[in-house]
Amino acid sequence: GSGAELVVWYHRQFWEAADSHLFKGAEASNKLHMELAEYFSGKWAGSPKPHNDLLMKCVQREKFFPGESEGERMVPAQPLALSGSLHKSDERQLNVRRLT
Repeated sequence: GSGAELVVWYHRQFWEAADSHLFKGAEASNKLHMELAEYFSGKWAGSPKPHNDLLMKCVQREKFFPGESEGERMVPAQPLALSGSLHKSDERQLNVRRLT
């Protein structure tokens, strides 16, 4: 693939702790899934993403940055091919993170 490292939680208790903390119900799980899908599709690459209510509250954006409602997250583009052409298999490196 792309040569990037992937961290996998091996121990079952780590997985269970993260699962109970992060995925509190179907709505939270669906929201996190949507955010990951947006990241890997490159939706916010090169454009600012609106702040969510939690960020506005916890980080106190309004106090330090009045009127700011979005921020550039420096999300990388997620092209289908990292190099070469999609149409020439001998010259391309596919972006397996986006294709799988």
